[in-house]
Amino acid sequence: MFIEDWDSFFEQAQQLYRTDPLRTRYVFKYSHSSGKLILKVTDDRVCLQYQTDQLADVKKVEKLNNFYFSSMAKGDFGTDVDMAEAVDAANESADTSAAAAASVGPAMNGGDGKEHQNRLPSRQQASRGRNKGRRSKG
Repeated sequence: MFIEDWDSFFEQAQQLYRTDPLRTRYVFKYSHSSGKLILKVTDDRVCLQYQTDQLADVKKVEKLNNFYFSSMAKGDFGTDVDMAEAVDAANESADTSAAAAASVGPAMNGGDGKEHQNRLPSRQQASRGRNKGRRSKG
């Protein structure tokens, strides 16, 4: 059963984790063919699902990811105030990490400012490398 309202899904997902953090699982799946992102939170008794095809909902998903990452890293929370502080701290660290990655980007790309793709060599390029130093029969 899919929950239509994001706020309702978010609150129920948080509550499900608070109830039993060791049994709660969180899965998200993107289907390229249909263009939908499906989120699923379950503890094997209750299964919450939310689906979206809107790009604007990615920030909402990031907020839920930050909640789960910080909750699982820190452990069980005693109060809602601690949880809100942990989510805020996780959001701040995500923003800081993104800014640091953006500033390191040119250095990682060879320093010339051009984007270089990490890709496997083509068959032709790979065969050139294997044939180096060999004499052709002929």
